[in-house]
Amino acid sequence: MFTLIQRDSVIHSFINAILADPADDTVRLTFADWLDEHEQPDRAEFIRIQVKLARALEDDPSCKDLRSRENELLAIHKTMWLGEKVEVAPPSCWEFRRGFPEVLILTSAIEMSRIASTISSPHLSGVFFIDLSFNEISGSRTSALTTAPRPPHLTRLYLSGNGINDIDIAELSNSEIIQKLSSFRVDLNQIGDAGAQSLAFMQADNLTELCLSWNNIGDAGAIALGESPRLVNLCNLALCRNQISAAGVTGLAASPQLSRIRILDLSGNSIGDAGAEALAHSNHLSELTNLNLSWCQISDIGAKILAESPRLARLKTLDIRCNQLSDECVSACKLQLGARLVF
Repeated sequence: MFTLIQRDSVIHSFINAILADPADDTVRLTFADWLDEHEQPDRAEFIRIQVKLARALEDDPSCKDLRSRENELLAIHKTMWLGEKVEVAPPSCWEFRRGFPEVLILTSAIEMSRIASTISSPHLSGVFFIDLSFNEISGSRTSALTTAPRPPHLTRLYLSGNGINDIDIAELSNSEIIQKLSSFRVDLNQIGDAGAQSLAFMQADNLTELCLSWNNIGDAGAIALGESPRLVNLCNLALCRNQISAAGVTGLAASPQLSRIRILDLSGNSIGDAGAEALAHSNHLSELTNLNLSWCQISDIGAKILAESPRLARLKTLDIRCNQLSDECVSACKLQLGARLVF
């Protein structure tokens, strides 16, 4: 028979093992078995359900019933399972992933005086994803965020729509909170070329996803990102709705540092046919699977070059909606790309 201290010690050991290798579900499922053996069947079931959902395909028909049961268990137990984490934020701000509270959503919900204390809370151990979007985190609020000790396992940070400018992003780029991130979103802000140049040298060598859409980045900023020695592991780069022209895209396309890019969103930038041609002829974008060039002022010439490019043979989707294309061009591109064409 376990004493309370012994039980907590075992649970703590399981949690540490999960945090040591969060991508491996083996320990999570072993923990579920242990919970079953120690009269916590609902918690065990919940972990198994979320692991199954994480592994399932989106159109898996079994997901509907699993989601329903997942929600039933959360409605009953969520507050209890969160434990001391409710001291950081109410239950509605927390999301569970593969059985554990790993996501904190504080969009439009945090007071300036609480930024530092929230981020540095010991109860954020085990949290991998924090969303602080739409909280007006700029100026002095940026400093409150950057001076706080980073949550030890944080790998994903969203700061969308906070009014972040070049000065703010320079401070963030040099801060501890950026380190070890794999995903960073700072879209819908006021970042220009100087800010993009700061990001190009941020200490985030593990970064695989960077979203800078809806900012004020021009050609110089795009080229700086492309030439960055720190962003060589990027797989997903979003630069939608900036101020990038063909010159900036040509610089991006010529960069060997971006050879791992799989998803590239340049929609809403006036890159024209010259930009489309630079992408189609690039020697460094052969791994691209998703390319969004909607609203890019591309004509029939650029669209055909893209569709026929052997260097873009791995594309699963090419989005060329809302460009200056004739019906004949669209038909020719569909013949070349089939279902891969989004129009």
